[in-house]
Amino acid sequence: PVYNERPNLAPLLDELSTVLRDVPHEIIAVDDGSTDGSRAELVRLRAAHPRLRVVCLA
Repeated sequence: PVYNERPNLAPLLDELSTVLRDVPHEIIAVDDGSTDGSRAELVRLRAAHPRLRVVCLA
C-alpha cells in the first residue's frame, strides 16, 4: 500500500529493483488516495521500472 509516500517511492523502487534483479518479479503499488502526488510519482516511475504495476483506489 502507498499513502502519501512520494519522497520514499523512488529510493524504495531502486532498492527493490537491485535486490530482485535476478529474480522474476512484479511490484504492485496500490495508491489509496494519496494527497501528496504519490500517484503521479508512481506513474512517472513506471518508465524506469517496467515491472511496476500501479493500482489506484479512490
